[in-house]
Amino acid sequence: MAFAQTFEQILPPPPAPQILSNFEGVQNSSIAFADVDRDGDQDVLITGGSGDMNGGTMDGEGAKAILYLNDGKGNYTEDTGTPFEGVQNGSIAFADIDGDNDQDLFVTGGGDSHNSMANLY
Repeated sequence: MAFAQTFEQILPPPPAPQILSNFEGVQNSSIAFADVDRDGDQDVLITGGSGDMNGGTMDGEGAKAILYLNDGKGNYTEDTGTPFEGVQNGSIAFADIDGDNDQDLFVTGGGDSHNSMANLY
């Protein structure tokens, strides 16, 4: 027996603004959700390239790692104070690696300087 699931964009209930966020678009990307700021809601990290297929992205230029914090109502704001190096064509994962009850982050991929990276934060 096959099951099909229908997905639709999730919007916060009125009177909240009906726009979740202005997420920056990237290519060759990866995303991961975790409660980074420990406030009970899911934040999101997006990595990828900001160039185009004939320019930046394929050459490793414009690699990004952008953390968006959720305010609990579905509104996301970019956290500009992160130490994350931008990557593309990679993978990201959150887990409590060191057992200190907060989320650690493992990031792999290609950076702006055309090198492969694997960083644990």
